[in-house]
Amino acid sequence: MRGLLPAADLEALRVVRSMSQWLPGSQNGVNVAVSLTLPIMFSLKPAPIPYKIGGISCDGDE
Repeated sequence: MRGLLPAADLEALRVVRSMSQWLPGSQNGVNVAVSLTLPIMFSLKPAPIPYKIGGISCDGDE
């Protein structure tokens, strides 16, 4: 697994582990090993940037 951020990695593992049981791959009626890539897309919001204008402070969440 190629990681993004530790919190995102944990969330990806949580999502995959919560999936229903997968069916094994089969060939000619025999179960066979199958590799796959399961892309997981994240949408991250930028962190708020605190600022100060004319002596008034804002923590960036407004």
